[in-house]
Amino acid sequence: IFNGFDRICAPAAFDNGKEAGFLMSEDEGVPYLEDMSYIGEQYDFDRKSPELDDDACGFGSSHADHETRIVPGNSFDYPYVHGKAIKANGLGFISMSDEAFENQNIDPSAYSIFDFIFGEEKTTKRLIGFPGKDFTVFTPKMRDAITKIATDGAIIVVSGAYIGIDLALCGDSLAKKFASNVLHFFPRTNHASKSGLIYTVNSLKKSNSEQYAYINSWNPSIYKVESPDAIEPVGKEAAVLFRYFGDNKSAGIWYKGNYQTVVMGIPIETIATDSARNDLFHQLLRMMNLKQ
Repeated sequence: IFNGFDRICAPAAFDNGKEAGFLMSEDEGVPYLEDMSYIGEQYDFDRKSPELDDDACGFGSSHADHETRIVPGNSFDYPYVHGKAIKANGLGFISMSDEAFENQNIDPSAYSIFDFIFGEEKTTKRLIGFPGKDFTVFTPKMRDAITKIATDGAIIVVSGAYIGIDLALCGDSLAKKFASNVLHFFPRTNHASKSGLIYTVNSLKKSNSEQYAYINSWNPSIYKVESPDAIEPVGKEAAVLFRYFGDNKSAGIWYKGNYQTVVMGIPIETIATDSARNDLFHQLLRMMNLKQ
């Protein structure tokens, strides 16, 4: 299990001179562990909006529905969450950081499956210090390392809320080619659904017709997925595996060739319950012939 989710950042912001503020529907940011300062989503973006009193505060005003809530951020323990689900299905596991994976020559034959956690990792511009970008999902070193294990016949699971849109944000055309040619998906949209549900289709539905709820509103225990990606399969041996409930956009794909990939537009750790995550891994492992 590889933890590639180490992003910490503020919410998406904008300033066009007349209006300014935070676009929470686009990206709520990722607090370090938790955020006790957030009181609600901004609704007044007009720089000239006056403060009238405590109930009409003008520019920057926000809803107060989170005043008594602590917002979960990146807890950095998601390999444990995934690991519990894998262990519940009879397999042991080891975990490491994405940087460790990129710098090690791992033998794919030593492992049944490779599980990549990308959570809400997304290319983010630095606002202070040296100019540049951080938290790109598929860095050149990551692409090379995944390509190597794929070439050697690995079974790969990748999940993350921004794995599609980041192909555009990172500004690297080779990342798009990697997604298409190695992982066998391409991005459709980064505002895929607000339903909070995915359901199985095609190969997985033959053995298991299920819906899986994921966290898309405030939850005391884990970050919410405010803007999941819709992704589409690439190639004759790739197919849609999950769709979002309601609009039916593709939420996950399965490629079965000389190696296998499952790519999901929602982070697996945000599946709402332990039992649902256990069942999801059970179905994936069985589908990929790793479990009876």
